[in-house]
Amino acid sequence: MSFINIYSYLIEGSNILGTTMRVTIVVSVDTLTTATITIEDSSNIEKVTNATMTRETTGIYTYSYSSDIDDLDGTYIARVTLVSGTDTTIEELAFNMVDQSDQ
Repeated sequence: MSFINIYSYLIEGSNILGTTMRVTIVVSVDTLTTATITIEDSSNIEKVTNATMTRETTGIYTYSYSSDIDDLDGTYIARVTLVSGTDTTIEELAFNMVDQSDQ
């Protein structure tokens, strides 16, 4: 059983392909051993694989993701893996990316 909880998460910035967005998570552990993120596009192709998230302050971690203008639109999955000692939590967060021409 894992004792790491994600209290909240925020995906901010533009969800338009070819721009940058930021994933922020707030966790129940002051300092994690590791916090990584994998991002898959709507065809389950990994765009980012086990990238290290940045510790901003106690319990807050972020990652900035820059999509390519030619990427697929649709629902993307951010899989966050959090490790503290022997405890591991994996959480999937969904977000939508849209083509610039749809705006």
